[in-house]
Amino acid sequence: MRLSVRRRRPRACITKAQPQPYLGVFLSKNPKFSFRKRLARPLALTVAAAALAAWLVATGPSAQAQNAAAGKDASAAPEAVAPCNAPVPPHAEGPPIQLPNGGYCYHGPHPVDKTAAAGPAWDNSPGRHTHFYPPLDPRLFTYTSECYRFVGDPLDFGFDGQTQAYYGTHPIPEGGWCFMTGGHHHQFDPWSPQFVVVGPWLHWQGNYDASFWSAWPYYSAFHKDLYPRFYGAGKWQREHRVAPKLPPGAWTNKNAPPPPRQRSR
Repeated sequence: MRLSVRRRRPRACITKAQPQPYLGVFLSKNPKFSFRKRLARPLALTVAAAALAAWLVATGPSAQAQNAAAGKDASAAPEAVAPCNAPVPPHAEGPPIQLPNGGYCYHGPHPVDKTAAAGPAWDNSPGRHTHFYPPLDPRLFTYTSECYRFVGDPLDFGFDGQTQAYYGTHPIPEGGWCFMTGGHHHQFDPWSPQFVVVGPWLHWQGNYDASFWSAWPYYSAFHKDLYPRFYGAGKWQREHRVAPKLPPGAWTNKNAPPPPRQRSR
């Protein structure tokens, strides 16, 4: 009896030189394989290592020296909004200015200091006139042509007549500026086409000169703090207290109000 032996074919050897199966075949034979799961952990480790290396570079000795130098340069830079050497505006503090023959010149209506003169609390005299008493607070006036002109809100000082509603800072007729930033009132009418009516208010759309920018830090602090506490909302009519001086540096700190926007013509 003759036996037949079935020979098996030798398996092919996979060597480094032999190409591997392409991706489509691999995925068809391994449908549960997930690149996301397989690559998530190595990718997370790579990101963590990169973040650690960046932190070491940022906190190294050379980086600390650079940051210290940059901080020194930044602290030496001047303040853009409120310069540290902003001066006290002329005629804001100090004794009021008398006329050569005595007395004080006023231009237009103004409040009366009841502690210095008897009679009504509001003088509605138009034009230039004189009184023996000084202005109750020079910061409420502009001083031009040897006369004081009131630039506060007449309604805060007992006036009950007709006024014009203004909003924000704006120039004053015959020179000077009003530094009140919110809604307020004056007795004079708008005299320039640069005033634009928006709702019930008159807004100044013109430019601001050098005298305004020089006095802005001081008067913005005055109108933000002292004016509301001593004069606004009828405070003056009830208490008749003159606001004190601003403490040194009150208008040169970082909390000073920002200046108004410079508008183009």
